[in-house]
Amino acid sequence: MVAKKRSSLPAIVSKRDRSRLSVVVISNEARLRLTRLLRHRAHRKDDDDAGSWLVRENAIVNIANAIMGRPVYILESDAWGTYETAEFAWHQGEMQAIMRRPNTVQLLEILRDLVGEDWITVDEINEVLRDDDSDVSFDSDDRGLVTFKLSEAPRKKPAKPDQAPNMRTLFDRLDRAEQDQDWPLVLHTSASIFETLAKLVVPLESVQDQTLASFFGAFRKHASLAAPLLDVIEAIYKRRNVEPLSGHGSAKASSITRAEAIQLARLTRTLVLLERELSAESEA
Repeated sequence: MVAKKRSSLPAIVSKRDRSRLSVVVISNEARLRLTRLLRHRAHRKDDDDAGSWLVRENAIVNIANAIMGRPVYILESDAWGTYETAEFAWHQGEMQAIMRRPNTVQLLEILRDLVGEDWITVDEINEVLRDDDSDVSFDSDDRGLVTFKLSEAPRKKPAKPDQAPNMRTLFDRLDRAEQDQDWPLVLHTSASIFETLAKLVVPLESVQDQTLASFFGAFRKHASLAAPLLDVIEAIYKRRNVEPLSGHGSAKASSITRAEAIQLARLTRTLVLLERELSAESEA
């Protein structure tokens, strides 16, 4: 049974914080961990009744829907207190999506309300955010009021390639494009990420106002990635320049497929992280 709802809690996201959150990204890996925690709460081992699981899933899904402005789903059983198979399938799908759909602000508000209903704890959320190297953390006072805070401390070291503010914004955009099934935008954002990566890697101020195509030779010289991987990045950037709707207008339909876009999104994150790891090893 869901815990009794607590007294009205204050809004947690100020206008100032909304602006600062524009460069905060909570990764897909962190969202997956949060999803698993919620699924564990809904599928309690001390209660193997599938109908009870469904009711708990419905409560969690509707907390998220309310924050995102989506319709609240009314769960109804038949005359015998049982549920259609389709109800179970729908709710399982929604449970997988509720941590991936929201933007950063919505996700924080959802997590706050989930804490207020005892579906997840502040400590559990903070552990996930800490492992994700996030600038956001949650706090709970002695009255049970839950808030979050953004770190005010400046970074002691320059931002790593995948953690620079612009990269965080672009990865957030990449996630949104994938969730919206906007495949040309996935390609466009991937190319933008690689161009930003190159401008972080090449130690020349002059490249900041250039296109990646104009200084790719310098990127090859300074990057830690192997030549074949740099060839892949160059091919992605070149395709962005000719693919309809990928950052430029066109009367033609885009040819990029769902499978290509999903692979591209995963590959983009992997290559950026790999460049970071390899460059760190070379500096050690």
